[in-house]
Amino acid sequence: MKSVLITIVGLVSLGLSSPVAPSEDLSLKKSTDEYIFNITLADFITIRNAAFEGIMLPDRLDWTSEGYEHMDTDLFRFAFDDACYRHDFGHLNFKKQNRYTEENKARLDMKLRNDMFIQCQSERYQAACEASASLYYEAHRAFGERPTTEAEPKDEE
Repeated sequence: MKSVLITIVGLVSLGLSSPVAPSEDLSLKKSTDEYIFNITLADFITIRNAAFEGIMLPDRLDWTSEGYEHMDTDLFRFAFDDACYRHDFGHLNFKKQNRYTEENKARLDMKLRNDMFIQCQSERYQAACEASASLYYEAHRAFGERPTTEAEPKDEE
């Protein structure tokens, strides 16, 4: 829990430390990437819950979720809500940051798959859970929303 609080404080300060304009945009992108690709799913959910409870500022990021109403996320009784929350966070914020490309969609979708597999590790029927996760992933890759516009060039770090 201590590491989660340190992560929250660090990420909030990252979002608050930047001035307005291009550097703010870069800071939001870095925060988004950190939340999606560099912290555990459990830590992401803790931070997301804190954002909704007003404990921390949401860094001007979109924390909402569709809740995967368009999919049966309880197939075979394996709920992947937490993985879906992070996936929605990625899609919504990458779109707002004008970097929702085919390449980034593939990265976000692979993170969804990996997060679902992490959730399967605590399931009694792990193999069945992973088969269900793979089915979700393949369906999302085949039928999910496609990027419709060209995104801006990648930022050099």
